Amino acid sequence: MRFSVSRFWGVQATAVAAMLLGVAAINHLMPGPSLGAASLIAALILAGCAFALYAYRFADEIIFQTDKTAWFWGALAGAVLFAPIAIFANWHLLSVPLVVPSAQDTHAAYFVQGGVLVIVLECAGFAVVRAIQYFSQAKL
Repeated sequence: MRFSVSRFWGVQATAVAAMLLGVAAINHLMPGPSLGAASLIAALILAGCAFALYAYRFADEIIFQTDKTAWFWGALAGAVLFAPIAIFANWHLLSVPLVVPSAQDTHAAYFVQGGVLVIVLECAGFAVVRAIQYFSQAKL
């Protein structure tokens, strides 16, 4: 049994939405860093990954290759976009609290926010490439 494109993206969107809502709920219920919150977030991430892998298991070859191409080029573009941000932050032309207002101006904050920023930029790059692929194939 193979998924249609709409069912594949429905399962993927459900996995991402469940993870984001779960993280927001955990941050709301358990403010501040704690081992319990970190454990719950890790469990949510693993559950979301399992849900996404379930969708990939039933995806046809066209969906799989298109998604793989979008992840490669989108993540590459996001990583390349991160380079000037890291350079400007290192030269103190751009501060981490300016990019992420809740961050503190410490070395640990720069490290964590840098790691998070790379992932966010890679995901944004994927979304842009996927949108380009979608609209280039759409009948307008």
